[in-house]
Amino acid sequence: MASTGDANRPANVVDDDYDTRWSGEGEGDGAWLRLDLGSNVTVSHIKLAVYKGDIRRNVFELQYGAGSQWVTVFDGRSSGTTTGLQTFAFRPVQTSKVRYLGHGYDGESKGVWNSLTGVQVWGSTNDGGGGGDIPPAPAVEVDTAEELADALAAAAPGDTIELEPGDYAGTFAATAEHPIALTGPRDSILSNDDGYGLHLDGADHWNLTGFSVAGSAKGIVLDESDHVTIEGVEVYDTGAEAVHSRAASSDKVIKNSVIHHTGLEQPQYGEAIYVGSAVNHWDDFGQDGGEGPDRSDRNQALDNTIGPNSGPSTWTSKRAPWAAWCAATPSTRRRLGPELRRLLDGRQERRVSHRVQHRHLRRRRRARRRLPDPRPRRRLRLRLRQHLPRQ
Repeated sequence: MASTGDANRPANVVDDDYDTRWSGEGEGDGAWLRLDLGSNVTVSHIKLAVYKGDIRRNVFELQYGAGSQWVTVFDGRSSGTTTGLQTFAFRPVQTSKVRYLGHGYDGESKGVWNSLTGVQVWGSTNDGGGGGDIPPAPAVEVDTAEELADALAAAAPGDTIELEPGDYAGTFAATAEHPIALTGPRDSILSNDDGYGLHLDGADHWNLTGFSVAGSAKGIVLDESDHVTIEGVEVYDTGAEAVHSRAASSDKVIKNSVIHHTGLEQPQYGEAIYVGSAVNHWDDFGQDGGEGPDRSDRNQALDNTIGPNSGPSTWTSKRAPWAAWCAATPSTRRRLGPELRRLLDGRQERRVSHRVQHRHLRRRRRARRRLPDPRPRRRLRLRLRQHLPRQ
């Protein structure tokens, strides 16, 4: 139930389809979305997926029902860095209903719309039997390459695949289109001597965290995979590039990760982060069946450590470097090295409007007018020289 909505109905937040959403229309600030839990349960955290969450920071409160009153247990913002699920924890409470109270959004722009693509309420039942989570949180533990390949092939919405420490050598591909997490410690190492360490093919809304990819022809490759978050991974010892987003893989975020020793077999293709495809590969990865460019847009790299030995360049974007990296923070630019800084700063300078340029010119003219005129001094020195005896 919601205070307002249109074709973007409240039920869309629980349909496991992150291409649909609920949007608060008309009322803007103060629009709410309520979830009835059916019985009295203990709620400890709520997960939200924000529409355009990689460029918007929703401003909101999370509340629970206490009789006829609503009590706020969280008051803040979403991260503004991902469209995937974000967790908001609070002191456990017992209730039969929870509410999202939205106050619009800020970020790259501001607005009064309140839009969510997914909501999950987590806690435990209070029926005396103990246990039951809301909703269930399937966790698939794997410790062999065969188990990992099977888990990736059978992954269902909401699954978490947990890697045990160890080496996983083989071909690993994910194709499920719903939110799925693949996580493990840094000493869980995926490798593939003849191919991709990990291949996401049409796998939207995946979260990759913690593990390593090494000893592969290429590291992590995304094809037609949107809204993927890569966090805290390490990619190294690759024959070519480390992380490649292509075939219209958009809205990816890679953050807090470490990439080094790339391009060991093909140094000319050893980019740490590669976005899009070269023109001669648009037939394979371009839009409209190869008729257009590879539109891999709005990809972000945040607070990563690149190098040493990360190939000929830190990153490459074959279609629109400014569009792909416009969200880079100053600290990210410093980490990604002078090449990215020169490109971004140069692009930014060219985007300065004529009005701003004219303002700079006017400031310089005013500064020159404030300086003393040096010409009288020069004339005085000339006159003095005429009267001085020759040495």
